[in-house]
Amino acid sequence: MSKLKISPDFTVDDIHNLRVYIGEIYRSMPKEEAEKDFNMYYQRGKKTIEDLRRLNR
Repeated sequence: MSKLKISPDFTVDDIHNLRVYIGEIYRSMPKEEAEKDFNMYYQRGKKTIEDLRRLNR
């Protein structure tokens, strides 16, 4: 797997490369582990967004 490189400007190409990189990671994991890992990051991201919304009210 190649190392992810993100440009200082964070372009659309960077978003695409990030999605490909994450796909490669999950493709190499067992299905159950990938689902558990994905859900953990989903829950963490959701909580962070909710916290930011509360702070900006």
